[in-house]
This record gives sequence, structure tokens and C-alpha cells, in this order.
Amino acid sequence: MRIMTGWYLTLASLLAVLLLSAPSQANEYRCFGDNDEWCAWTVPESTPEKGWGTISKVRHRGLVVETVIDAQNNVAALRVRVSPVTDQETASVTLSIRNGERDWRMWRNFTGNMERFEETITHFVLSRQALESALEAPADAQLYVFVELKNGKRSHKVSHKVPVAPLGQALRFARMGGS
Repeated sequence: MRIMTGWYLTLASLLAVLLLSAPSQANEYRCFGDNDEWCAWTVPESTPEKGWGTISKVRHRGLVVETVIDAQNNVAALRVRVSPVTDQETASVTLSIRNGERDWRMWRNFTGNMERFEETITHFVLSRQALESALEAPADAQLYVFVELKNGKRSHKVSHKVPVAPLGQALRFARMGGS
């Protein structure tokens, strides 16, 4: 009887610790910037291979454009997702990093490579150099994302700019969690 009671007490103590302990820093999501321009998430405990990430998401003239800096399987990347896109349309993405310079020759421009198309979302990945340029950009810089959809006869273009200033906070949160 004593052995059984001790086992139940140990189990009850373990359950109390698990249920009453402070939540871990995994599976958190938080937004940064004056208008929540960048949001970030920490590594999910259940699927650590999905990694951490930051996202800037806008809806512009019928398209949703997501600019993402994340790490999947310990590989960091700069990605852009565009939706909705039909299988009759061709999408292209260009990213320009501008730090207030009026001289266009000082801008850093990158073209996204289509990674995959699934359902209505086209996924693009940008070069390692684009990722490094975005991470090293000064706080006053802007990321300009240009998207073009073509469907044979017509072309649909959208663009938007994302401030770099809150990106640093979002990346720190994504990689380290909140306090």
C-alpha cells in the first residue's frame, strides 16, 4: 500500500509541475512595429523542424503578399508567398532594399526563384545574398516587394514597402522567445 501511495504522490507531483509551471517560450506569436508590420513566431515544441520565423503580410488589390524570413530544418531563408494565384497565371517577385538613397544605383535588387506552387499559393525563395542584405540593412531602410501576375493577355502588378526597423525585434523574438 505504501509503494502504491508513493507512486501516486510522485505522479500527482509530476502532473502538478507540468500543469502549473510557467509556459515555455515555444509556440509564441507576437507582432512588432507601429502598425504590426512584422510578426514573429518561435519554434513549435511539437514540430521543431518547422523552425522560427518572421512575416510581413499585406493584402493589396486582391492579392495577399507575405514576406517571410524563417528557418526550416536549421536553414534560414528569405521567402515571398503570393496568393491567390491560378494555374493559368504566372507570378514573379522582385525585392528591392532601399535605405533612403534617391540614387537607384545604390538600391539592392533581387529576383525571387519560384520554389513551388500549391493550391492557390506561389512560393518564392530569394538568394542567400538577398537574405543577408535584408538582415544587414540599416533601420531606416525599406523592403520593396514587387509582384507581377501574368495570364497571357493581361498583367497585374502590385507593390508595397515594409520597414526594416521592427524586423530586428521580430527576429530576436523569433529566435529567443519572449520574456
